This record gives sequence, C-alpha cells and structure tokens, in this order.
Amino acid sequence: MIAVHQGTGVEFSAIYRRLVINQLIRRVEFLEAEKYELAAENKMLAAENAKLRSEVAQQAKQIANLKVV
Repeated sequence: MIAVHQGTGVEFSAIYRRLVINQLIRRVEFLEAEKYELAAENKMLAAENAKLRSEVAQQAKQIANLKVV
C-alpha cells in the first residue's frame, strides 16, 4: 500500500480560497472607490443642473416681459 499525503491538497485549497477572497476584496474596494467618484460627479452635475435651471428661469422671465410689452 502506498501512503498518500493529504496535506498538499488541503494547503493548496486554502491558498486558492485565500487568493479568491483577496481578489473579491480588491474588487469590492475598487467598486467602493468608483461609487464615491460617481457620487462626487453626481453632486457636481446636480449643482450645474441647478445653475442651468436658474438661467432658464431668468430667460423665461425675460421672454415673458418682452411679450407683455
């Protein structure tokens, strides 16, 4: 009977699981950073949108005043 060493497979399995876990952690960190970047961009675009809406409202008032005269 030949003795079979079971430790190598177990060690490999643990190493592989750790590798997969590390890859998942890096992916989550990347997505988290991307989420914050997109939130900052969204905030900037919301401010620009508010500014443009204000300009449109002012122009609408000016047009309304021109029609009255």
